[in-house]
Amino acid sequence: MFKKLSVIGVGHIARAFLFAVTAGDGAFSPADVTLWNRTPEHIDDLIRSGHPRAETPEDAFAAGELVLLGIKPQNYAALLSRIAEAGCDPEGKIVITPAAGVSSAAVSDRLGGCGVVRIMPNTPIAIRRGVIAVCQNGRVPDKAFQDVCRLLSRCGSVYRAAETEMDGMTAATSSATAYVYRFIHAITEAGRSCGVDLPLLEKAVAETFIGAAELLLSSGRPAEELIAAVRSPNGTTEQALAAFDRLGLERIVEEAMLACANRAGELGRESLPPDENN
Repeated sequence: MFKKLSVIGVGHIARAFLFAVTAGDGAFSPADVTLWNRTPEHIDDLIRSGHPRAETPEDAFAAGELVLLGIKPQNYAALLSRIAEAGCDPEGKIVITPAAGVSSAAVSDRLGGCGVVRIMPNTPIAIRRGVIAVCQNGRVPDKAFQDVCRLLSRCGSVYRAAETEMDGMTAATSSATAYVYRFIHAITEAGRSCGVDLPLLEKAVAETFIGAAELLLSSGRPAEELIAAVRSPNGTTEQALAAFDRLGLERIVEEAMLACANRAGELGRESLPPDENN
């Protein structure tokens, strides 16, 4: 298992990971996790709790065996170039990158060759109920990859994916939390239109989503079977589903997810253009 972790860029995702691996019987003590953030005052609370503060991202990179890059995709080129130009030795290091669209090869090449674990988490990692898609490049030993997956499992469920699937997983599990919130909001507002004045309607709708999802997981039955169990001939549910059919719900979802996945690929190319990775 890793002894030293560095986090470069401490945003919401990085904080959630950080708390998961240091809380309780955490894999790391705060003293073993070095932090750097472009806005230093934003991590003052973490420094007070015992984390060392790196003066530069190069210092943070040098301090960790495992390095989490918590910066936005558009900042990758400048940061990776800065680390490489400082002569930081990538040998033996594992870099975790959650940036949408940024390939493991692009990160590894910019740093002169290092192990990279590319992840695509979603926001429920903040309550340790997240879904994290993961893949590795050829420089990550299997044992180290297993150790990284164990760390990530403190944040939720870990699913191993091929690198070619990661943009699709961005659409299917990462950005998908926003689709769920959008649907909950739409059902709530439509419920108001149907005459429901319940002040806690949004909570009731959200709990309906939780219950439905847990039933799907615990029953072992596919979603189509569970739909059929609710849908009775000429009943209320059938009328609602028929309206979805007329409006093309599946096509709307497919187009939205394709737009998301395509944008992930664009972000990667914009952040680390292929011709600059050679």
